[in-house]
Amino acid sequence: MRGRWRPIAVVCLIITVMLLGVCDFNYKKLFGDKTAEKPRLVKVEIRFDSGDSLTGYVKDLGVGEEGVIYTGGSSANYLYDAGGNVTGVFNYHHVLYMRVLK
Repeated sequence: MRGRWRPIAVVCLIITVMLLGVCDFNYKKLFGDKTAEKPRLVKVEIRFDSGDSLTGYVKDLGVGEEGVIYTGGSSANYLYDAGGNVTGVFNYHHVLYMRVLK
């Protein structure tokens, strides 16, 4: 009985490795990539069409990897503090412009 499971385990392992390779699975996100450095945050002033403005940090000046684009053109992206903690979410549909601050 013991010798019968070894070939089955090897075949399952080979199939798993092949599927992960073909599907372009990012296993580093699954286990946490310790070597990746934190993305650089850009300090910006965001001006909205309502006349309001926010000052904070963004990872990208466009919709970031974590951002969401909804059907109909609206979107949501995150606003961070200097430490990289999420402090809010804004919708690009209502943004007039973003000015980069130093």
